[in-house]
Amino acid sequence: MMSPGVQERVFLAAKEFEVSSSSNLFAPSPGASFSIGVVVPEVADGYLASVLNGIEKELFETGYLHSVVCHHGREDLLTAYAASLVDSRVDGLIFVNSMLPPPTNVPSVALSNHQTAAWATRIHIDHDLAAELTLQHLLGLGHRRIAFIRGQKESLDAKSRWTSLCYAAKTLGLDIHEELCLQLEENQWSPRLGYPVVRDLLARRTDFTAICCFNDFVAIGAIKAIREAGLSCPDDISVIGFDDIESAEYCEPSLTTIRQPLKHMGSLAARVLLNKIHYPEAKASKSILMQPSLIVRSSTGPVNSERLHIGTTATKPGKTNRKLTV
Repeated sequence: MMSPGVQERVFLAAKEFEVSSSSNLFAPSPGASFSIGVVVPEVADGYLASVLNGIEKELFETGYLHSVVCHHGREDLLTAYAASLVDSRVDGLIFVNSMLPPPTNVPSVALSNHQTAAWATRIHIDHDLAAELTLQHLLGLGHRRIAFIRGQKESLDAKSRWTSLCYAAKTLGLDIHEELCLQLEENQWSPRLGYPVVRDLLARRTDFTAICCFNDFVAIGAIKAIREAGLSCPDDISVIGFDDIESAEYCEPSLTTIRQPLKHMGSLAARVLLNKIHYPEAKASKSILMQPSLIVRSSTGPVNSERLHIGTTATKPGKTNRKLTV
């Protein structure tokens, strides 16, 4: 629990740095700790760092401190840490890309979560729109043979994102080929995630003109593998990511991607939680759907005319190119 002295210093710091007007600072209430628990898979660059920055900024502006715990994909740790935070008298919890534990007795918000729970407000991206934007962009450039890299099972967005891509492909008349669908196995947040997957794919076959990646880290690793195979991005193979992490604009080539408003999502999660804490009688939203946007940069381009009719090269004997039923 935050002592009155610490709470006062946080208020004064917020005013001194003019990060907030006094109207944004919640008045102290009896028994309030002015602290929030944030539960994440791990602390890493990219998606998680941007979301945490948004959460921290909003909490600082309103006079709150927060504690971050990492469960590393372990359900037992997630449950134990959530219970420990509640026992330490946090005023609320934010779960980021994490499964929900058994119901807690404090206000809660779940970010990038697809579970329905009456006790936690859910904030998530519109994956159907994101998939439509992705495939319309690639199809508009002439791409029909597209490789897809699916997210690892530990990521809560993996299933929804893939389901939406399959639905959009069917709606747009695009065949998804089973032999061009790759599954991420390792659970990490770095370009190392995508590099070996695409390296091994290119060693087996090159009969595709674009790669749709689960996230930006995967896309950055994919571009490195393309270069090492003696190919060019986007002249030979276009690459599109997802998230629009800060480094996406500065890699070479700069990355075309689907933008999630990550900092805004973190800030919104904190704001929704604080409203639930301070106005418990008010009706809180059960679900908030965020809108993605397409950010076109240099990693996607028109299909190379010399690669327009590829589709059967490098197929191993006894194997056939099968379309995936969606």
